[in-house]
Amino acid sequence: MLFTEENKNKKISELFVGDSHINNCIDDKLFKNAKKISIQSESYYFSFFKCKKIIELNSSITTIYLGFNYHNLSNYYDDCIFGVLSDQIAPKYFLMLPLNEKLKMIKANTHNVTSFCKKTITESYNFSYINAPNDDHFENTSANKNSIDKRLLFQFYKEGKIRNFSSLNIFYLEKIIALCDENKINLCFLQAPLHYYYKKGVPESYKNKYGALIKKYNKPLISFDNLHFDDNCFIPDGDHVSEKGAERASNYIIGLKK
Repeated sequence: MLFTEENKNKKISELFVGDSHINNCIDDKLFKNAKKISIQSESYYFSFFKCKKIIELNSSITTIYLGFNYHNLSNYYDDCIFGVLSDQIAPKYFLMLPLNEKLKMIKANTHNVTSFCKKTITESYNFSYINAPNDDHFENTSANKNSIDKRLLFQFYKEGKIRNFSSLNIFYLEKIIALCDENKINLCFLQAPLHYYYKKGVPESYKNKYGALIKKYNKPLISFDNLHFDDNCFIPDGDHVSEKGAERASNYIIGLKK
């Protein structure tokens, strides 16, 4: 077992995996045997290789809660993998990638390879351990319609047109599903809470695609549609919850497990 000192006595069997939406949504201190390993702007590409490494080294993992929401389907995520934001996101994962993926990542960052290598040395995490940073905290915040509008434009639109779906992110989502099936790990999708105004603004094509994939994959889905979240349960962008929202969401999940 390669758990950190913090986790040795927790007997970790459940992982919360995803991006900042899961990082904000889950307070894993409230869970007995769970740890969140979510990181800001994490695509399914990086989640797959991270989960693969952790599963190989920690046989006690029985359940993975994977963040899955409308924004995960958008090709803005591609910028975070091999695109313009790769040099900001990829270094922390670089050392855990297979050789062929390392070569792809270097090729994607040839324009600034020296800086990329320096960041890899200083920022790379040891994902052999269940010890990913998860320290986002937002107190005394509230959803704001102007901020939500900007968020929707960023995630779902480019140059006035609805963004295409990310075939790369969907491909690695399916690889995570296969990884869990192969290792007999229960996989549950977790749709982090969304402010009603944000959800109303999500393009219908994304809602339809999301529903079709939920049906196709046939995995359990935890959503919070039947739970009321006040404006102050969110940060201004409306698709991340505040600390108050995280407590509410986490306790709701704990209640489902009883």
